[in-house]
Amino acid sequence: MSDIRFKVRMVNDEKRERIGVLKKIFLITLLLAISASIYFFNGYLMNFADSIFSYFKIKTVEVVDAKSVDIKRINNFLSGYKGKYITSVSFNDIYNELMKDEWVCDVIIQKKYPSKLLVQIIEEKPVALLNHKGDFFLISENGKLIKNYAKEYLNREFIIFSSKTINEYHQNKDIFLNIYKELQTRDIKNISEVFVGGELEVYTYKPYRKYILDSKDIAGSLDKVKLFEKMYSKLFPNGEDIKVINLKYSNKIFVKI
Repeated sequence: MSDIRFKVRMVNDEKRERIGVLKKIFLITLLLAISASIYFFNGYLMNFADSIFSYFKIKTVEVVDAKSVDIKRINNFLSGYKGKYITSVSFNDIYNELMKDEWVCDVIIQKKYPSKLLVQIIEEKPVALLNHKGDFFLISENGKLIKNYAKEYLNREFIIFSSKTINEYHQNKDIFLNIYKELQTRDIKNISEVFVGGELEVYTYKPYRKYILDSKDIAGSLDKVKLFEKMYSKLFPNGEDIKVINLKYSNKIFVKI
């Protein structure tokens, strides 16, 4: 009887052992299946996320209104933004770099979602020339000096400003700009050159004359030039060739033939 019980116990133990092994195999298989699913699902999610985010990578950078700037340098710089996420682009970095070009007055940057940067260049507007020891600089309406420019600018009818040094120009920049603005409101078409140094000197052509003016009263001084040019034939009916006219004083006019 005891032998029979022992045999039954052995059979039961073998069954439990087999069931335990099967459970372990099932659990391992289940874990492997779950791991594989997670791996492939994560891979799918990553690919999906990458495809979504790549939609916002910069593919195109368009520069507009760039006529006189160093467009090659600007394009080389901006090409470095291609492939970057449009949301991470810093406008300040682009603005500060492009403003280094002497022709650039302002920069307007726009993000055109999903993948385009639009960069508008606002260039300086040349209004005059600065003659510095035979070297000519363009002067913008903001007073900025431009050294690199196309030669055809020299053929335009710009007023020429002169100063002994570049530093002297910068010190007197407001005077130069004030003279330019005042000239725009007065019909004095034959002024060719203005010198600001120890004195304010205005030169006319056809005929050539040199006016010495008061730099503290530019508007009044230019009105005197206009009046003198208008009254010249009456003041000098014999056609005297006046070379130098000193209008610095409020109640006196000095002339030199």
